[in-house]
Amino acid sequence: MPPAAGVIDLGENFQIVLMLMRYPDISAGQVASASLFTMLKGYAILICLTLAISLAVVAVGRRIGAWIRDHTS
Repeated sequence: MPPAAGVIDLGENFQIVLMLMRYPDISAGQVASASLFTMLKGYAILICLTLAISLAVVAVGRRIGAWIRDHTS
């Protein structure tokens, strides 16, 4: 997932460069496209963080479970 977020970030950067090159004649479509990439990047980052936290919780849960099994009769 992080590589996908990186590709989306590059797309957003490309859109910003295009807007800077075309200033002051920026179309509404160009703004909408740049905005879409910005929103997609936010969603991708949120998904990556959620996945990382979920995997960390599962790993901690497994370690606690293993510790309990090892220290109970």
